[in-house]
Amino acid sequence: MRNSLPELETERLILRRITENDLHDINEYGGCKEVSQFVSWETHQSLEDTKRL
Repeated sequence: MRNSLPELETERLILRRITENDLHDINEYGGCKEVSQFVSWETHQSLEDTKRL
């Protein structure tokens, strides 16, 4: 199913599949304690934590 998801684009937003190029950005918000208190994952401590998810 994941491979069949379409890319959706509006004037202000693009929704697309996550790629390896997104790793550092995901790690940045995944490592933020203020963010991770509201989600189902633990605060990322390293890029390896982000890669596992």
